[in-house]
Amino acid sequence: MMSTTVSKGSEIIFNHVLKNLIEENPLFMLKSCGYEGYIHQAELFYKLAVRHPIRALIADEIGLGKTIETLLLIKWGLSKGKFSRVLILVPRGILMQWKMEAKNMKLNPIIDIDQLKPESDGSKRIFIFKIDTVKQEENKEKLLKYKWDVIVVDEVHKLGLNTDRYKLVKELVEKNPNASLIFLSATPHRGKEDHYVGLLSLLANLNEKNVKKL
Repeated sequence: MMSTTVSKGSEIIFNHVLKNLIEENPLFMLKSCGYEGYIHQAELFYKLAVRHPIRALIADEIGLGKTIETLLLIKWGLSKGKFSRVLILVPRGILMQWKMEAKNMKLNPIIDIDQLKPESDGSKRIFIFKIDTVKQEENKEKLLKYKWDVIVVDEVHKLGLNTDRYKLVKELVEKNPNASLIFLSATPHRGKEDHYVGLLSLLANLNEKNVKKL
């Protein structure tokens, strides 16, 4: 009887430790979702998870896992109650990739703008939309009605100053000054200083002139 009791007690302790590892250790979290996980991804997680709000431009090269790194932070933030509503804006060609990776992370993303409705208030939701769809005035108005805890923009170098894409992100940032902002790009600086400063000003929610003085 004693050995059985010890065995059950050990099992409870083991399951508790394993649960904590999966919830707190990024490499264990990735493994539980079917990913190998790499040290640079864990390092980024630890650097950003302690920040509130998160303000980051992730500029890893193509193939190093920017999407996975971002979803890992989102998954953790949702599990800890730090985030409730997450908005991810992506180019048309990679929407389905984001959806697939989010599902691998055991998240259930919504990719149809028509499903963004008032009854979703208060629930934990992750929305992934094509930026060229939601930049349209009618859809932009829908986005601006909501409070976003996290705003992610993939391939942020494609915003372009004074474009509808840039104006959309700028309005979202201004409407949600306390939101975490995560920008992704393998080529954030493409030789145009004004454009790069514009991106940094959005990220920091600062006036462009103040960014140039930093």
